Amino acid sequence: IKIAETEMPGLMAIREELRAGSLTEAEAVRIQEWLGALLTSTEVAPYFQAANVAITEATLIDAHGKAHRPDRIVRMNDGLVVIDMKTGTPREHHHDQVRGYMRIVGGVEKTSVRGYLFYLREKKIDMTEVNNA
Repeated sequence: IKIAETEMPGLMAIREELRAGSLTEAEAVRIQEWLGALLTSTEVAPYFQAANVAITEATLIDAHGKAHRPDRIVRMNDGLVVIDMKTGTPREHHHDQVRGYMRIVGGVEKTSVRGYLFYLREKKIDMTEVNNA
């Protein structure tokens, strides 16, 4: 299976899971098909419209010099949205990871920031929202 990030957001995560042996090719194809449907759904499509300014796989540096890399940051009319895509079982540390991304982005941009986790294997969107304290 040939997967390129330029074809569809989230495919980098699928590629990584294929390399790690966590997904079979059949599972990867099934997730890719589901992802295509997800990206056109009314709930998710606004974050993937060509008219939005979006940055994928941006490296963020925190106050301690540690690098972080969310899958997608999108500038919307009402602020920024941080999206991280995962395969496998939802874990609390995924929420912590997105919260960290949101704190870094919110600290730099001084605007409201929302965060979402997209669990690709679970066919689930789990939204994590953090205040810009």
